[in-house]
Amino acid sequence: MTNDFPDVAFTLSAPGKVILFGEHAVVYHKKAIAASLQLRTTLHVVRTLSSGETCPQPLTLHLTHHDPLHLSTSDLTRPITRPITSHSTQDMSTTITNLLIAIFHQFPTLSPSSLTGLKFTLTSELPMASGLGSSAAVAVLFAGCMCMLDTYNGFPPVDGWSQGDLDTINAAAFEGEKLIHGPGASGMDNTIVTFGGLVEYQKGSPPTFLTPSSSSSPSPSLGNTNASQDMIPFSSLQWLIWDSGVAKNTAVQIGKVKEMYDMIPNVVNGIMDTIEGIVNTFSKTYSHEGMICVKELEMLIRVNHSLLKTLNVSHPIIDTKLARDDLPSATKITGGGGGGCTLSLLAPESSIFYEKARTSNDLHVVTLGGPGLQVSEMTRDACLNLG
Repeated sequence: MTNDFPDVAFTLSAPGKVILFGEHAVVYHKKAIAASLQLRTTLHVVRTLSSGETCPQPLTLHLTHHDPLHLSTSDLTRPITRPITSHSTQDMSTTITNLLIAIFHQFPTLSPSSLTGLKFTLTSELPMASGLGSSAAVAVLFAGCMCMLDTYNGFPPVDGWSQGDLDTINAAAFEGEKLIHGPGASGMDNTIVTFGGLVEYQKGSPPTFLTPSSSSSPSPSLGNTNASQDMIPFSSLQWLIWDSGVAKNTAVQIGKVKEMYDMIPNVVNGIMDTIEGIVNTFSKTYSHEGMICVKELEMLIRVNHSLLKTLNVSHPIIDTKLARDDLPSATKITGGGGGGCTLSLLAPESSIFYEKARTSNDLHVVTLGGPGLQVSEMTRDACLNLG
């Protein structure tokens, strides 16, 4: 049998995600804000067979620090019907393989033979299982790849992704996320990874994209009459992500807050209302031309972290770091807490933290709210030399 499949060589990349404000309050039907995080995960796709070559090879999947994985046609068609998460790093390759198969099932018109001889090389700047959307990024990349193979015969869309393409990719990635996180997955992670930008989310409601308006009216603020003099574009801000190295367990942290809620519901409700007030304050300010007062944003971050600490979802390592000024003062946990990562706003004078990030594997200087899924064409030789 000869190879009659078209040459394929392209690269997809997708951002991570970070919760800016609203962790835990979102569980109690309050609003939260998430943003795309410009630590990106990349999928290189190339067909390894030359035209007319016989004995087609199966799909191969290359992951960092893992041996290549080979998937046959029968592998691609086997059902995946249960949650596929594994908390063992040794089984991460199995989890990602099952996620690929689950995403493939969302494209019923795509033949398994269309993937014959393809080489997938997956790399990421995101720490795994850290609450930064690594699983959503992989799901979106696999869905974007299947959409390209199904709709564009493996060639990048000339005019970029259509809205229909992105909706299809997002829906397919959501199915993958549900298999990883269970049927209760919110869909927020895959949405922010697919589309990028900032999203306001409330349990039971569709996500709302925060889109700055154009207006000549004064920018809203927290009441500081001089705030308008200090307004800068949110997109220009620099942030610091610190990976504490402490494994997080979101379910345990949610349980701790629930225990507190059961004992003092009125107090906890008050905390959640205040957290939602932070979300609303940020949304109102950002929605005016995407401009932010840095001093006010720092205040919102510190207050949000203090409230999360009151809910007992911080961690001694994080609190010690803050007490020693080893992190910027405008720092908060992001995600479920109890470890995981922190998010800090970097002031221009925070040169020491920029220097630390250059030599540390657990510190990352990033921007928020950037583009979502992106695609570019690569030469076949360049793709073949990866992995």
